Amino acid sequence: MKFFEELFSGQLHPIGDVTSNNPEYKLKAKELALYSARLEGALTEEQKELLWQYRDTHSDITNILQTEAYRIGVIHGMKMKEELEPPDR
Repeated sequence: MKFFEELFSGQLHPIGDVTSNNPEYKLKAKELALYSARLEGALTEEQKELLWQYRDTHSDITNILQTEAYRIGVIHGMKMKEELEPPDR
């Protein structure tokens, strides 16, 4: 039952596992922060506001995609488990 307890309590977070253990991700995140700071420094206040709105909307879309990918992955895992179980179960 440990898996379901962790799932219910929010202790399972695959995205966090990917971001904390992937050197390529860490490198790209640093690059993104650098370019983001440079871009913001070159923009007017009005342009910055548009950029922030764009980022917020992009973040919303990314969250939707990640949630759906996780949901579909769980469904695929359940189907895979069904096929691996012996037919007499």
